[in-house]
Amino acid sequence: MREVAAAYTSAFAHLPGLATPAVVAGVEHGWFLYAILIDPAAAPLDRDQLAAALRYAEAAVEHTARSSPLARARAWGRMATAHAAAGDISAFRDATDRCRNLLEHRRDDDPPSLYYFTPEQVSAEAGHALVELAATNPAHTRRLLAEATTLLSPLTDHGPTSGFPRSALLHGIHLAHAHLLARDPEATAATLLQLADRVPDVQSIRCRNLLRRIRRSAGARMRAPDAARALTAVDRALSAS
Repeated sequence: MREVAAAYTSAFAHLPGLATPAVVAGVEHGWFLYAILIDPAAAPLDRDQLAAALRYAEAAVEHTARSSPLARARAWGRMATAHAAAGDISAFRDATDRCRNLLEHRRDDDPPSLYYFTPEQVSAEAGHALVELAATNPAHTRRLLAEATTLLSPLTDHGPTSGFPRSALLHGIHLAHAHLLARDPEATAATLLQLADRVPDVQSIRCRNLLRRIRRSAGARMRAPDAARALTAVDRALSAS
């Protein structure tokens, strides 16, 4: 049991807001229970949310174990998102790799409802997740944000597959968040101006709420002249729609 406990401690050591069990010097732990403490102020999710996200993702992977590769890829994509929400970089990467590998084996009998699940969609979801991981893993922020920017920049210009404006707006919001976390006011302002032009073409409450949230964060952090112009453009676009 000591070896299992040591493996758990090593795996959880880098996760934000998690405290693993401590062993007092001179005491031999029996490890009949491995309890983790979650700090609500530091963890991206509370205990119940984290447990539910991982539980649902694991259930999806198990349920699709004998399904088509595309269905299994979709399940592993959800698992990657759940691990990202938990702040677990290595588990996120493993699940994303499994998803991409399965996606290479599409078949004629794939579920029609998963027509949208393409390599571009996986890149989009991975880009979103990397931004969230960057916010909860300070030691790896720069590298994670660089990866997110690489994935999201082309998708912001066109949206996945067919240039859907909603997709382009959604990915652009996460790209703006990446630039903001990277403390790049010029790139943030440029992306916000691009998003302001796209708002009139999109009727999505979710996208608008996300954009309002990014606008508030940008307003609190950005002071350059270009930032004021970008923020005003976003305000006008949101108020006019």
